[in-house]
Amino acid sequence: LEIYINTIYFGNGYYNIKDAAQGYFEKLPKDMTDGESIMLAGIPNAPSVYAPTENPELAKQRQKQVIEKMIEYGYLTEEKAEKKAKKATKKEEAPMLQNQAASTTLGDIDALAALKEKLENDNNK
Repeated sequence: LEIYINTIYFGNGYYNIKDAAQGYFEKLPKDMTDGESIMLAGIPNAPSVYAPTENPELAKQRQKQVIEKMIEYGYLTEEKAEKKAKKATKKEEAPMLQNQAASTTLGDIDALAALKEKLENDNNK
């Protein structure tokens, strides 16, 4: 999984999570918000479409899809999704927690597994 997430393409010339986090959000991955992490998890499915610098609205829609899949696969409960929406500090984070049907790929599941680990670590702090 580590090799995978450090070689997949995130658009705009970013080939790993660290470069994408710094490029899109000017942060290290450990400093990203849940919303930013979720956005990154959705980008590899179609980087030219979901890159936030290319299509901000589609990137936000993809966040919604990733949250729905996280709830569906048990990585996040609807209650926790709602709490995160209430805690959102940026305008773009709250809407991404709305449910929306989505298709998924094996790559999405791998990205979600990495995101799940980050969210669990954040919840245990």
